[in-house]
Parts: sequence; C-alpha cells; structure tokens
Amino acid sequence: MALSRKLVRGFILLVAVVTAGMLVMAVVKGSLQKDQRAGVESEPSDAEMKLSEMEYVEMQEGKKYYVLKASEARYFQAQQKTTLKAVHLTFFMDSGEEAYLSSEEGIFYSATKNIELLRGVEVTLPGGYKLMSDKAAYDGEKKTLLSETPVKLLGPGIELDGGSWRFLVPERKGFVDGGVRAKVVLSSTKTRKGAGR
Repeated sequence: MALSRKLVRGFILLVAVVTAGMLVMAVVKGSLQKDQRAGVESEPSDAEMKLSEMEYVEMQEGKKYYVLKASEARYFQAQQKTTLKAVHLTFFMDSGEEAYLSSEEGIFYSATKNIELLRGVEVTLPGGYKLMSDKAAYDGEKKTLLSETPVKLLGPGIELDGGSWRFLVPERKGFVDGGVRAKVVLSSTKTRKGAGR
C-alpha cells in the first residue's frame, strides 16, 4: 500500500508540474502575442479602401466645377485623405474653357477639397498656355491653383521661368513669381515690298 500511495502522489505531482508548465507557456505565449499586436498597431495602418479607375466630380451651383480622375486611389479615413496615382484634373470655367492638370501622383483631402499634385505636373490653361512643375496644389477655399516650386510656362509668343505660380480659377488670371525670366518670341511677319516708304 505504501507503494501505491507513492505512485498516486508521484502521479499527482506530475500532473501538477505539467499543468503549471502549460500555464507558464500560455502566459508567455499570450504576452508575446500582445507585444506583436502592439507592434502592428503602432505601424501606420493600410488604406481602408482601394479603388481602380477612380473619378470624383465636384459640383458647384448645379454645374461641374472639376473632375478628378486617377488610375488608383487609396483612402485613409483617419487623415481624411486619398492618395492617387496617374492623376488627371479638369476644371470647367464659366467661360466654357477648361484647364487640364496631370501628374504621376496626388493627394485629395476630402474635408477641405484641397488637392496636391506631385511629380511631373503638367498644366494646360486656356489661351494655349502650358505649364510644367514638380508640384502643384489646388486650394479649395480660395479656388486657386498654385505651386511653390520652379515652373516653366510656355504660351503663344512667350516662355517664362519662375520660382512659383498661381492661377485664380474663377477669374482666369495667372501669375508667375520669384526670379522670373522671360523670353518673348515674335512671330515672323512678311513685309510687303515698299511698305514703310
């Protein structure tokens, strides 16, 4: 009987040691998983939504004001912003004219309706003017296109280089500022024989 008591005690002791070991392992594993989750949460979260061939139309007073298109859009709700790829932006003016902008990348801020255009920005304005820059933005409150990066403006008979530019969309007025260099190209006109004598 003494042997069977020792066996029972040994078995109970073994069960207690195994159970304690399993508890220790569970606590350690849970702690590691918690640390891993905390690490994941501290990294920036991925987009809540991803779209291909996105198009957004801004209406004002019952008319199209602008159309924003992108080959890819990723929406981040916490920042209320949408990152864009292969961006095309068209403004429709009261005069019936249109201004076209394109860039490799962009950001649309849904709360303010501000838009940033990044990398390889090209702007085609009414009157045959074309502008190139690395970066541009649309200020939704001021209804102004602008850039604080060097720009080149080409147009009928003129070539301008400057440090910045802005275009007031409703007024259809543009400005190039900051160390502006201009090159005026006069069109060749044929003079008649005897003119000016």
